[in-house]
Parts: sequence; structure tokens; C-alpha cells
Amino acid sequence: MIPLGLDNLAAAVNPKWVTARYFTEGWGTFFKEELYTLAILNLLVGLVGFVLGHSITCTALHMAVVVVARRVMAGGFCCSSKKLDGQTIVVTGCNVGIGRATVRDLSLRGARVVMACRDTHMADKVAAEIRRETGGDLVAMKLDLASLASVRSFAAELRANIGEIHMLINNAGVMFCPYKKTEDGFEMQMGTNHLGHFLLTNLLLPLMTHSQPARIINVSSLGHAGGIIPLEDMNYEKSYNKYEAYFNSKLANILFTRQLAKKLKG
Repeated sequence: MIPLGLDNLAAAVNPKWVTARYFTEGWGTFFKEELYTLAILNLLVGLVGFVLGHSITCTALHMAVVVVARRVMAGGFCCSSKKLDGQTIVVTGCNVGIGRATVRDLSLRGARVVMACRDTHMADKVAAEIRRETGGDLVAMKLDLASLASVRSFAAELRANIGEIHMLINNAGVMFCPYKKTEDGFEMQMGTNHLGHFLLTNLLLPLMTHSQPARIINVSSLGHAGGIIPLEDMNYEKSYNKYEAYFNSKLANILFTRQLAKKLKG
């Protein structure tokens, strides 16, 4: 059962997320990336205002509200212009969505990007598309996080052919899938979202202990606020709820990240 207590509600609407900096920085990037969407939305607002007979001032205020609402819903934008030349970065699950956008941005900054994906045919295609745009160095490699043997094989190949790693972005994941198990017998969402990345991170740590600063990023979800690690039934043999299983896997990401930060501090 998903907990609905005040603590979970507070975690879901953490006021620390809303800062003055969030609303005062990144507007240039926001307008650049969202210009088309904003134009369509404000055109609709203008048409509605015209039909309803709103004043120009009223319509303008409505448009401003739409812009601010879109700014919040669009999420954060990276305003840094820092280059990453000479750095090798591993990104998991990057054929589509956030992962693909991350690879594109890293490539534009000059990083060598290792695209760790289950579907290498698609990864090769995406790498070629990004390479044509950025001229960057992208390498697609096979990684199936639902198989610990695949994780070990991937890590061994990295050690043999890539060497030092400066950043690991654990982005891949599955969400709200029907009950099934990984190759190793774990529930799919916990096995892929957490256990696969847990093993991968620990196997790659030796490649990140060099003289230059290194970083590990675990992509989680607000859904972690609804998670409770099911210690008495980790594999969901008694009952299964695909939403709870996802939230629990995201909570595992958060707990792992916090403990890893303590371990690597200093």
C-alpha cells in the first residue's frame, strides 16, 4: 500500500525545490528551447481572450501566467557553458528521452560519450544522428541491466578498451511494467532500476579513482516519496503492484545515492 501520510506529502512538495535562483536564472535558455511551445500556448490564450472579450491587460496577464507555469513544468535548464574536452562519460539508457538529450548536450561540450544501451542497433543509429550534429566522439556499447552477467561483461569491456571514466550517469530504467523477473530472478523494476546500476557503479568505481574529479549521477523520481522497501517480500512473491514496485525501486536509488555519497566523501 502506498503511504499517504504528512511526511510523504511534505517530501513530495519539498519547499527547498522552490528557490529564488530557480525563477531568476535560465530564462534565456528557457525561451530558446520553449519558443515554439510558448508561441502556440499564447496564441491560444489570445484567441480565447478575444472570443471572451477580455481586455488587452487581462489577456497579457493570462499570457504571463502561462509563461511562468510552463517555466515551472518544463523543469530545470543547464545554464553552464563549461566544456568537457578530454572527459569520458558513461550514460545508460540513452536511445530516447532524457538519456538521448543528455548525450547530445555532453557531446556538444566535447566529451567522449559511451552510450550503454540494451538495443545497440538503435544506439548506433542515435549515435550517428548526434555525431552528424555535434561532430563528437560517441561509442555505443551493449548493456542489459536486467542481466548481471551483461553488467559484468560491459564493465570488463570498459576496463579493457576505455580506461578512465570521469562521469557515470545511471539513467536507464523501466516503469510500471507487468510482473516479470530479470535473468537473475529479481523483480524487473527493482532489478533493472536499482540492482543493475548498483553492481555497475561498484564495478566502475576503480575506473573513477584518478587524479581528476569524477561524478556519479543516479536518475531517480519524485515517485520515491511513495516508496517503502519491502524487506519481507523483496521479490513480490506474495502480491505485486506495478506502481508500488516502481516507487520502491526509485527509493532504492535515493538510499543508494545517499550512502554512496557518505562512502566517497572526501
